[in-house]
Amino acid sequence: MVPGAVGAQLSFLLPTGSPGNVVGFSTGYISIKDMVITGMPLKVVGIAALTILLPTLGTLVFGMN
Repeated sequence: MVPGAVGAQLSFLLPTGSPGNVVGFSTGYISIKDMVITGMPLKVVGIAALTILLPTLGTLVFGMN
């Protein structure tokens, strides 16, 4: 379930990911490359945090094994 959720969240790096992205992209000042370069470090940090926190806090809070 987690890999599917992470994959679905990658759509927010593109103009079609949310209405705000479409508005920003339609101005012509932002390219797809700019959006991916800006969003990718945030996505990498989020995946790293998920990788660390899910095995530790997931067991305590959600009762996952």
